[in-house]
Amino acid sequence: MKIYAELIRNYKSLGIKSLRDNKNWGFSEIGACLGVRPFITTKGFTTIYTAYTESYVDTVLGKCWVQLNWLNQNTDGGMKRLRQKIDNIKHKRASLVDSEGIEFGRMADIEGITADHPRKIRGERVDRLLFEEAGSNPILSTSWTQGTALVELGGARVGIKIGWGCVCAGTKVWINNGEQINIENISPDMGIIGFKNGQSNKEPITYIQEPLHKECVRITTDQGILECSTDHPILFMYKKSHRNGNKRIIEKIPTWVEAKDVMPRKSHNTIYMCDKVGVFGEESIPDPRLIGMLIGDGSYGINKTPRFCNCDPELNNYVKSNYKTSLETSHTTTDGRLYEENRILDLVPTLRSIGIYGQTKNNKRLPNNFLRLNKNDAALLLAGLFDTDGYINPKKGIQISQSCKELIEQIQLLLKKFGIWGKIYCHKPCIKEGRKDKNGWYDLNIRDQLSCVNFYKSIPLLIKYKQESLKQLVSPYIDKILENYNGTRTAIVKSIENIGVHRIYNLTANDSHTYLANDIITHNTGGDMGPALAGLAKMFEDPLSAGVLPYKNFYS
Repeated sequence: MKIYAELIRNYKSLGIKSLRDNKNWGFSEIGACLGVRPFITTKGFTTIYTAYTESYVDTVLGKCWVQLNWLNQNTDGGMKRLRQKIDNIKHKRASLVDSEGIEFGRMADIEGITADHPRKIRGERVDRLLFEEAGSNPILSTSWTQGTALVELGGARVGIKIGWGCVCAGTKVWINNGEQINIENISPDMGIIGFKNGQSNKEPITYIQEPLHKECVRITTDQGILECSTDHPILFMYKKSHRNGNKRIIEKIPTWVEAKDVMPRKSHNTIYMCDKVGVFGEESIPDPRLIGMLIGDGSYGINKTPRFCNCDPELNNYVKSNYKTSLETSHTTTDGRLYEENRILDLVPTLRSIGIYGQTKNNKRLPNNFLRLNKNDAALLLAGLFDTDGYINPKKGIQISQSCKELIEQIQLLLKKFGIWGKIYCHKPCIKEGRKDKNGWYDLNIRDQLSCVNFYKSIPLLIKYKQESLKQLVSPYIDKILENYNGTRTAIVKSIENIGVHRIYNLTANDSHTYLANDIITHNTGGDMGPALAGLAKMFEDPLSAGVLPYKNFYS
């Protein structure tokens, strides 16, 4: 279809480089197309995406919603499908609702299911059941069998199951242009970020070996999870104590240890992470501070003049002094401030150019190239967001709230470049009469002292009372933090478990011989990253028993 050829050609405008020139194009993008096309073209077509972890489901669904939004906005209505009955981040249906509340229309569905147990793969008949990141699914075989009931009717095949995935899916590495990608997508020309002389370092990749099979472990820390071979070197905090007179002194010595040894029996274990990723791109966007402010307190839906709605005089004055505006409405708030809604004229082309025009509510995202921005633009973009949606408690820390999970995860990722680490907390809606929070939301909380100091030094807020609160927050400890700063932060190891023999990646970073894997400082072996592929391998070796279309095995 011509419109889908156009979608592929214009994928760069959606934040994903084109299929022709992008090595990062993966199965997830192709899998998203497999659900979006029939949603648009075929009545009653049902597609379900499933994975073992929710993040994988959310990722592929997010790519589906990007494609659907593009089609809605760029096809003169020919591919537009209204979603009046079901339209949320996990499930969308192409349908209308009449005056009596009865649903009708094309009735095509796209839905996501997190299946950490096979029994969760259930429901009505589906046309396509797609297994995202099958290579990292430890229960793939039983989940695949369970899914058969959704694509068969009376023994006859009425739908299709598709699985994809690579080794080490989910292990994130930073590359030299400032982006973060899955390690399975890396190539030597991209480079990789390591750690040298107390800071992040651009490493050349001189060698990528064919995947091997090794014994692997899963390390769970308070910052995340890393799966790697048992002999993969990780920078570990070795604690050595001695006495100086009556005073007991504990030395903290960075030491390389194999992954299987990071949990000594008698100590609470700690491993090192790089504090500031610190690698930025060379791209820019027009007025990044305003873009951040609009994402926070703006409205720029399709066919509407962008509006900025706020009651902070510094922000309203910034807009009115830099842009041609038209006041739509204003009133005095209960605390005596002047709330204004200002239309910003001639801004639509700018918003289109960075890929955010037409986004509303839960569909809001950062600009397409947010990870490739230069340092100054990235800092101003974050400043605009925290000036509008952020809160600073002088006694506790920094917080920002969003209704969209993907948006707050993008903010969390961009903050890491500045050494600002936060944890995301989900708040469920409170369904009570008189309550405003009838929808769920997400908080990103920044609490540790090092992150608060990094925020203070890096993010140029515009609102004066927030500047004062931030200064009050960090003043008791900023001098001590800066005096002892060594470019690292620590993660506490909560558990380590054997996950058997799995396929692993081998690469050589050839300057410091280190690279960041899920932000943990690791060393060349060379390589060694990889989660479970047992289920996928079993299906590959015995396809008929799994109902998989077999091809001649040229690979074993």
